[in-house]
Amino acid sequence: MVKQEHHRLISIVFVLLVALLANLLLSACSSNTGSTTTSTTPVTQPGTYNAPPWWNGKTCDQGHYPEAYLLTTWRGIQVCGPIPWKTTGSKDVSEDFNGHGASQLEFECPELIARYLLAAYGLDSQQADGWQIVDAYTGMQNSPFHKVDNTDSTT
Repeated sequence: MVKQEHHRLISIVFVLLVALLANLLLSACSSNTGSTTTSTTPVTQPGTYNAPPWWNGKTCDQGHYPEAYLLTTWRGIQVCGPIPWKTTGSKDVSEDFNGHGASQLEFECPELIARYLLAAYGLDSQQADGWQIVDAYTGMQNSPFHKVDNTDSTT
């Protein structure tokens, strides 16, 4: 029981870090003009989003991955865990995004971001590990995002 609670705490911390990364990505200006000013126009988004239709109404895609459970929700986006190999030793569970871009491994770092960006912006899932996700979405043709280098004082 203690091990499961420890895993749950680690999962929640991880989810918060992923949410922070998604927030940083989404707070970037919507054009990549090289300007150092930021947009004051807020992005208009609905209050909540639905679960992906390929989850067939099941919480955390439990029809495809029965071990999954809900950690929390944000604006209707379900944040789920655990990562399969962490709990059962089984292989990762692939989610194909039902024809909306690259497959993702369920509940690993880029999957939550890809699922949110599909729901909120209609963007197809991009193939990337967690450390590559910003480059993947800002590097797309006609991307609504641009990369902000927080270590470069000129941007």
